[in-house]
Amino acid sequence: MVHVKTYTYLQSQTDGCQEIGQTAGGVVSSKPSELFQMLKNGEPNPIVARSAEEYENLLSFVFVKKPFIPRPIKGFLVAEAIKNQDLNNKIF
Repeated sequence: MVHVKTYTYLQSQTDGCQEIGQTAGGVVSSKPSELFQMLKNGEPNPIVARSAEEYENLLSFVFVKKPFIPRPIKGFLVAEAIKNQDLNNKIF
């Protein structure tokens, strides 16, 4: 009930605005995240890797400073990411 009242209040306070914002758990964000903006603009999802290059982009997207990952382990992680891309598309 509280969430409904909060949402109704926000709607009444934002008349004339095109977009209220993203909601998560009843909390409204006034600015969409970088990920939501990219997806809204039709860009590929940076969280889903389809190649080794996209896996590097994923690491750059989620880490301020990419951690060192030994080559054999990174190769395994890339292969798993590519293998699971259909599932990851459903999740993310």
